[in-house]
Amino acid sequence: MEEKLLKYWQLQEMLLQSYRLLIWIIHTVLLELAGLVGSLAPQPFVFYFTTMALAWIELFLGLKLIRLRSLDVSYFQMLILKQENDISQLPVLASFKKWQKLTKVEKQRILQEGGIYPSNSRKIFEHWLPVIFFGAWIAMTVALFYQSR
Repeated sequence: MEEKLLKYWQLQEMLLQSYRLLIWIIHTVLLELAGLVGSLAPQPFVFYFTTMALAWIELFLGLKLIRLRSLDVSYFQMLILKQENDISQLPVLASFKKWQKLTKVEKQRILQEGGIYPSNSRKIFEHWLPVIFFGAWIAMTVALFYQSR
């Protein structure tokens, strides 16, 4: 059973890392595209703000996806921890499907009761990286307005 849990955990972890990479690449490309157009186009405002709106929608949806997947990774970590402590477990896939229907608050409570807490890398990826991107967008917007004067 533990081998099966490890495979599920590895799959969820791989998906999480893939989603993170894809989301940050897309957001970076949109940021670069907006900066390039903002610095080269004679009237860049419409394109710049359209690109910025798309980037923020992408970031909002992407962060939601990342946070949900990171909770799934934590869920399998909790199952492995329970297995190591010889606590009986429900069938893996059936319990995972029930898990995915729970609210974020319910998931966090269950994880804490199971001894699993968010890692520092998650805090960086799910909090600080968006703050950095937000700062970059603000700086580019200010530069665009000063450039247009």
